[in-house]
Amino acid sequence: MISFLAKGLVLTGVLILVTALVAVRQLIGRLPPGVTRNRWCSAVALIVLFIIGYLGYTVDMGNSYFDALDLIVPGVFFFGACFVLLAANLSLKTATHVMRITLLERETVTDPVTGAFNRRYLDRRLIEEVSRARRYALPLSIMMLDIDHFKQINDRHGHRAGDQVLSSLGKVVSGEIRALDVLARYGGEEFLVVAPQPPSCALQT
Repeated sequence: MISFLAKGLVLTGVLILVTALVAVRQLIGRLPPGVTRNRWCSAVALIVLFIIGYLGYTVDMGNSYFDALDLIVPGVFFFGACFVLLAANLSLKTATHVMRITLLERETVTDPVTGAFNRRYLDRRLIEEVSRARRYALPLSIMMLDIDHFKQINDRHGHRAGDQVLSSLGKVVSGEIRALDVLARYGGEEFLVVAPQPPSCALQT
């Protein structure tokens, strides 16, 4: 009976580790390439080593279980596997929540048509950049872009075509400005570029 219980604890621990392995693989799939993802890949290798070690222990010990004290090591293995599973699931849930929150935060400050920042974000950044420029006597450029006769595009070709024009312009401008510059949709067909500490020409043409 003791031998059966000991093996059961270890083998159950193996199954728990396999379940944790699945959770870790899901977590890795949701992480962008980088150091954090590589470390979780190392965790996969470590869990696999644990599984091999559990199975090796079971084979090595055979029926060498005689009293309750012999259940200590199998018990440690079992609860250790439970801890690994708990940590893997918590990490997966945390990553999922963080990704969802990040997506929601981005949606609240991004214009869905152009991919540029929206007016709400622009108003906040303008206050910040103007305040910084005044405080430290730094140059600040603000550029307005407007599409001429944009209403005619909507009237002749429809609003979908107008959205495509806006989206294309947003991509072109965002590809030409610096990383620290802010591109925002100011109005219907109006864009604003906020360029802190501008060089001689912040927007290349």
